[in-house]
Amino acid sequence: MAGLQYVISGLDMLKDYPEIKEYIKNFNGSGGFMYTTEEDPQYNAEIEKQMSKILDAHGVHSGSSWGFMLRGIQSVLNGTTTRESIEEELFKFEKRYNEFLREQQQLQDERAAFREETDPTDKHL
Repeated sequence: MAGLQYVISGLDMLKDYPEIKEYIKNFNGSGGFMYTTEEDPQYNAEIEKQMSKILDAHGVHSGSSWGFMLRGIQSVLNGTTTRESIEEELFKFEKRYNEFLREQQQLQDERAAFREETDPTDKHL
């Protein structure tokens, strides 16, 4: 779900960069965002540099996470999906994840109680 968080963060970071948003919105390279060689004479190499600087300032993206984030941003910019639907998915995931953590803690507590009942001298666990 980190990928969806990158989409939301990317949308926030691009608010002041309409030219980059427009580039992402209209991008249709056959090699995807990561591997397309631009042949369009109107292509602005500066936009690509700015995208990297703004959206991947710390160099955390692999090719797949970069492409996923940009396609997610593109999807919102083109109206295929909405920011709200992505935020809702993130909320649902966080809720399920927190439930999972509670269940895991409950299992650990039950195991510890069982060990205490069966061998109260076992201090290793």
